Amino acid sequence: MDVLKPHPKGFVALTNQDSEVVAGVGPVPKNLSKEMTRAKPDKNLRRKTGYYHAHRKIEKTGLGIITGLPESVIESLLTKLRINTFYYTIAVGLFASLSGFFVARFLVSPLAKLADGMSKLSNNESLKKINISASGEIAQAIMAFNEIVDSRKK
Repeated sequence: MDVLKPHPKGFVALTNQDSEVVAGVGPVPKNLSKEMTRAKPDKNLRRKTGYYHAHRKIEKTGLGIITGLPESVIESLLTKLRINTFYYTIAVGLFASLSGFFVARFLVSPLAKLADGMSKLSNNESLKKINISASGEIAQAIMAFNEIVDSRKK
């Protein structure tokens, strides 16, 4: 059987049918009023007594459970989350920038040189072979251009 263990600075309390705290684990606030424990259970955390807490009632038995964490713990967790989100955003941005650089270097650069060579070919300017490494269809197009250059020189 699992043992209920709240956060070291948080608490868990059991309430009876009259919404009175009958048992608790952790530092249950002394000023946890019946008003707060009788409040209509909802999915929102309530901020009272320096804690964020939630209250749930079990319909069949009338018993309830309240869980809570100090505001300072929640705020430190949110701060860590913001910092981590910032660093992950920077890392993703750098990765995207580097990926864009490599795509431009290895994909666009051969196409730009081929387009420049084709332009010179159409203007009957002196032609030079394109010496650049490429793969796939781009490599085939560059080889075809180089063959045209060879045939024109003869």
